[in-house]
Amino acid sequence: MTPPVGRELPTRDSRIVLLLVCLAVLIAPWSTSVAEEIVDWEEVPVVDEPSAEWLPTCPSPRLRDDLRAYPHSLWEDTKSIVTLKNGLLLGAGGGLAAYSANNWDAEVRQNTADHARRWGGFNNVFDVIGHPGTQAGIGATLYGTSLITDNVPQHEFSCAWLSSLIITDASVAVLKSAWNTRRPDGGSGGFPSGHTASSFASAAVIEEYHGPWIGLGAYTVAGLVSWQRIDGRKHDLSDVIFGAVLGYVVGKSVAKGHLQRHESLCLQPYVDHEQGVSGLAIEGRF
Repeated sequence: MTPPVGRELPTRDSRIVLLLVCLAVLIAPWSTSVAEEIVDWEEVPVVDEPSAEWLPTCPSPRLRDDLRAYPHSLWEDTKSIVTLKNGLLLGAGGGLAAYSANNWDAEVRQNTADHARRWGGFNNVFDVIGHPGTQAGIGATLYGTSLITDNVPQHEFSCAWLSSLIITDASVAVLKSAWNTRRPDGGSGGFPSGHTASSFASAAVIEEYHGPWIGLGAYTVAGLVSWQRIDGRKHDLSDVIFGAVLGYVVGKSVAKGHLQRHESLCLQPYVDHEQGVSGLAIEGRF
C-alpha cells in the first residue's frame, strides 16, 4: 500500500533520536535534583567536635573498678618481685650492707658527729621530699586528677607508683621490726632507711614510665635524700645501701609488671581544630 503523499514514515535513526529526547525529558528533573544534593553535600561544613556516638574503646579509669581490682593487682605486683634476678640484687645489696656495717659505718658515724648537718637547712628540705608520706601524697594527687580528667596514661603511672610505695614501705616496716638496729642519733629502727627505699622506688617507676633522662633526675633526688639521711645522722651507710637496693628492685618490678599488663591498642576520637578535620586515631602502648 502506498502511503499518502507529503507524509514519510520515521526512519530507524529518527526513531532512536526521538526515544533519546523522550528519555532526556523524563530524567532531567531527577538529574537536577541529584546534582543539587551533591552540591549541598559538598558544602556541608566540617564539624569542630566528634559525634557523641564516637566513644573510645579504652575503658575510662574509675575508682570503683580500681577498688575491685586492687587486691588482685597488689598480689600480681608482689609476685613480680620474686625473681632470680631480684634475689641476686637483694642478696648483693644485703652483702654490701653487711660489709659496710662491719667496716665503714663506724667511720661514717664519727665523721657526721664531727661535722653534723653540713647542709644546714637543706637537710629539712630533703627530709620532707624523701618522706614516704610526701611521695604517697603526690602519687595520690596524680591518681585523683587522672580520674577527673580521664587521663589513662597518668592513671596507670600513678597506680604503679602507689603500689610500689605500698610494697616498699611494708617491706621496710617488716625489716625494721626484725632487725631493730640503732640509729646514729640514738633512735631505733635504723635498718633499712625508709626515706631512701621510697625515693629509689619512686625513681625506678618514673624511669620506666618517662624514660632515662627524667629518671636520671629522679635518681639524683633519691641520692640526695640518701645523703641527707647520713648527714642528718638518721641512718648509717649500711641502712642507706640496702634501702636503695630494695626500693630500686620493687619500683622496677612493679612498673614493668604494670606496663606489660596494660599493653594495648586503643581507638580514640581525633580532632584537629586548626585543620578543621576529625576522625579516629589508634593509640598504642608497648
